[in-house]
Amino acid sequence: PAFAGGAPAAATPGGTRPDAIRVAPAPDGSPGADAEDDELREETDRPGLEITIDSLTPSAVPRRGRVTVTGRLTNASHQAWTNLQASLVVSATPLRSTTALAEAAVSDPDLVIGQRLLGEGQFVNLDDLEPGESTDYRLSIPRRDLPISGEPGVYWLAVHVLGTDAEGNRDGVADARTRTFLPLVPPASRRGSRAAVKTAVVVPVRQQVIRRSGGAVGETADWDDLLADDGRLGRLLALAEAAPTMPLTWLVDPAVLDAAARLAAGNPGFDTGPTADPATGDDPSAPAAPEDQASPTGPDGAAEAPEVDPEVAERADHAQDWLDRFRDALDSAPLLALPYADPDLAAAWRHRHLDLVGDAIDHSGRALEELGMGPAPIALAPIGGLLPSRALAPLGALLAEASGNSTLLLSDEAAPQTQATSLAVADQRVLLSDSGASSGGPNPESPHDLLSVRQRVLAEAALRVDGVGTEELRGPLVVQLPDRWDPGAGDPATLADGLDHDWLDLTSLRSAATDRSLDEREATDLAYPRAARRAELPVRNLRAAAEVRTAGRTLGSLLLLNDTVAAEIDRAALAAASSGARTVPSTPLSLARATSASLRGLLGNVRIEGPEFVTMSSGEGHFAVTLINDLEEPVRVAIRPSTDDEDELTITAPDPLELGGGARVSLRLGARSSGFGVSEVRLIPATVDGAELPEVTTVSVRRSQVGIVIWIVMGLGAAVLVVALVVRVVRRRRDRAPEDLGTDSPDGTR
Repeated sequence: PAFAGGAPAAATPGGTRPDAIRVAPAPDGSPGADAEDDELREETDRPGLEITIDSLTPSAVPRRGRVTVTGRLTNASHQAWTNLQASLVVSATPLRSTTALAEAAVSDPDLVIGQRLLGEGQFVNLDDLEPGESTDYRLSIPRRDLPISGEPGVYWLAVHVLGTDAEGNRDGVADARTRTFLPLVPPASRRGSRAAVKTAVVVPVRQQVIRRSGGAVGETADWDDLLADDGRLGRLLALAEAAPTMPLTWLVDPAVLDAAARLAAGNPGFDTGPTADPATGDDPSAPAAPEDQASPTGPDGAAEAPEVDPEVAERADHAQDWLDRFRDALDSAPLLALPYADPDLAAAWRHRHLDLVGDAIDHSGRALEELGMGPAPIALAPIGGLLPSRALAPLGALLAEASGNSTLLLSDEAAPQTQATSLAVADQRVLLSDSGASSGGPNPESPHDLLSVRQRVLAEAALRVDGVGTEELRGPLVVQLPDRWDPGAGDPATLADGLDHDWLDLTSLRSAATDRSLDEREATDLAYPRAARRAELPVRNLRAAAEVRTAGRTLGSLLLLNDTVAAEIDRAALAAASSGARTVPSTPLSLARATSASLRGLLGNVRIEGPEFVTMSSGEGHFAVTLINDLEEPVRVAIRPSTDDEDELTITAPDPLELGGGARVSLRLGARSSGFGVSEVRLIPATVDGAELPEVTTVSVRRSQVGIVIWIVMGLGAAVLVVALVVRVVRRRRDRAPEDLGTDSPDGTR
């Protein structure tokens, strides 16, 4: 860049003035100031005047007619500015390569790019501005007065403002400046035979969703701002409504829409109440109140509605309005769905939690259908546009299993060795978004406002037209806008109004991906720098998400009349594994752990009470336990006994039981044993699917076989008694003398 001092630059013939860069000494008294160095140091603080380009018509150099620029100048300083004058600056020669365009976009805003147009009717005088005041400007220059060479390419177009400050200083250095790109493409008759450049612009709808431990959406004040008309999501809605027939491709995280739906419903937590009657299929979630529990009534006998917090009601109305309008605006627009909650794909692959990604893909389709948006193709488009090469095959397999109609979209920074739009990596077809076009317009203008994005997309597309760019660029232009893109406060019609050119074919991403001229190449490896690896979500977040999911599915299997809470908890769990959690992973981690603890406490309300010690007096027997449901909802629960020596002790439990809310039931468990000793029996309440509940009861069982011993002892005793009786009888007979048997009686008789 050329530098000029404080004196005004001399006017050049034709009513133009060379651009200049302000060089001024540092403020007096600044630490370490050196007068000689200060004369050579560029001033970094702008004078306090801020200027924007709000419209540029047409968006490319026309063959004839006028180029009109409008915008706004604001005095953001603490001093008044007078004698303000705005003029255009246009470069004489164009940029003709994507490399030159990328370097230009990040170049110093004070770079000399051309000459100011100061001829008659080429500049405008503006109102004096006090601090905080603003004024609009309009510059309209005939095409023939633009000092350009006419060579195809991308020209600079800038607006400069000169003014007099409160001290009366005025020089030839611009006191406010802004710039953008202006492409020039020759007419069709001079472009050759190549068709218009297919261009797909992908608009992401992403936002981190915080879920509290009870399931409600957190950070509701932030959502109020996001959904407001001047909020990021409100501006995306305005863009969707402003270009209903424009084939922008919307890349939507269903968790964002789901969060809006929950806010519209009053932001409820997890609902464990009845949702379906398995016998009738009816929804008993809102049963008629019993007569003794009738709803409160007013003086006139009419039922009184429950009190609603006005702030919650207002938030609900606004969220419902945003959701309804967004759904209507995207009714016929090209739509791609991210996996629910936008999980961190690289981290899930690295830490072997791809099951979370599979769940997110499944919930993505379900959530869209619940919201009335119908099915949409699934797209894997990681934050930052980068993935490890080895992750592509397993992720592609998940996509193929879930849906054959899917897309893998990365940034071209993942494949810097090629200029192709499509690559085949690990048998997966990958579309590459142009990172240059995605980076937006040049500074100091906001690079991602609507006009800056539009002009950068046009510039990149123009360089792909035959005879315009010096590089051999083949295939469609794919532009994925930044992950958290905010269109800004400009007119949402700006984007649609400027992309209608015969050399640019704006189409959907799916149409671009099926283009026959797509230059598809094989690649063996993708770039994945260490910075991308360090940015991945910690493994503890993924583990916490998996724990919440497991607890939620256990609860869903336990509840008899609820078939929705498991899915609700699944979606809340995915918030901890979201790519949006990368910046501050601790918050969703702590909330996920709190959710997991809360669910374990809930599951602990179904438990077993039993004796601490049981003695078996025989090989078979029974002992009593009590199965308790302290939940308010009915459950279906089984008892899973477990022993440390199953070969010697077997416990038999009854079939799964259905218990009403607050119910208790006594049961007899069968026991069969062999041998002797003491065994520990663990009685585990479980779902019919086999998932174990946290409260476990332990019973010590003594296996003594006392009954058998007693019968043996009694048998032996009886035998001994019989033997003793026999012996006694025998002995008595034996003790009788033979002579006594033949002796006469005293009277001489026998």
